[in-house]
Amino acid sequence: MDLQQKSCKSMIYLLICKSVKEKIKGIWLDLQKKNLIKREKYMKTDNKTNNKNKKCIHDGHRKRLLNTVNEVGLEPLSRYQAMEFFLFYIFPRGDVNPLSHKLLDRFEGVSSVIDASVEDLMEVEGLGETTAKKIHAMSEMFFYYAMDKINQSRIKDMADFYDYLETFLRLRTEENVFLFGVDSSGAITRGRRFAKGDSNMVGVNMTDVLLYISTYKVSRLILVHNHPDGSCEP
Repeated sequence: MDLQQKSCKSMIYLLICKSVKEKIKGIWLDLQKKNLIKREKYMKTDNKTNNKNKKCIHDGHRKRLLNTVNEVGLEPLSRYQAMEFFLFYIFPRGDVNPLSHKLLDRFEGVSSVIDASVEDLMEVEGLGETTAKKIHAMSEMFFYYAMDKINQSRIKDMADFYDYLETFLRLRTEENVFLFGVDSSGAITRGRRFAKGDSNMVGVNMTDVLLYISTYKVSRLILVHNHPDGSCEP
């Protein structure tokens, strides 16, 4: 075989090797791409499954805690569980356990969380302005319940009236002024808050008081005022 033929065969061999090598490389790249697609698809499916499982776990926890409160009340719960239960009404979904720990680590008690100012609540990681306002407004819901209870009960006994007043005023952190009307039968009714101040000061608009008297036609008035610091001095 002469030199020219050998050179030609060598070139053909090199071209064949190069072509085979490129095909092998192409096949390998295709396999890698397919494996990557499969892996991404699996991870998405796995994440969906995990999220679904987490949702089921949280939903189950909420249901169990709700059943417990309805059966035995809040008293047997730990303060973190009680805080969680309260937060269920602020956050309809999700795990609120970490937030309950953050709030109680900062404010120490559930009542202190509810009494905290919007500004102080917003300093807790994970709480925005809207959520902070919702938490702060819950104390007004409890107050409304107590006031409505008085208005619906038509209390005639002053001792019972004092008990009701203590229930919703004893732990108030700001000064308030209330008026209660006494009708012709001697029943105490039409309780209304006229002013809400800070921890040591509150003002009253006499025009509002006169409007209250003319609107409800009460025969007598009972003015109620609290001092959060415990002092009876004006």
